[in-house]
Amino acid sequence: PLGSGFGPRTTARDVLGDRRLDGLHVVITGGSAGVGLETTRACAGAGAHVRVGARSLAKAQAVLAGVANVEIDSGRT
Repeated sequence: PLGSGFGPRTTARDVLGDRRLDGLHVVITGGSAGVGLETTRACAGAGAHVRVGARSLAKAQAVLAGVANVEIDSGRT
């Protein structure tokens, strides 16, 4: 938004600042690539429990390995 102080190089961590998300549950679609991946890492790093929707379970597991508080759902059985 205009006047927000954020720009094209602003990261999800910049937006969160020192805010903690402990105890919150966050759902992120496309959380295994691009902006969604950055948002997943930032929210999980701030203490949120993150559920990621991903088309490729294997890809999501590979890129999110080692990120705490993340659960992956490919929507496929």
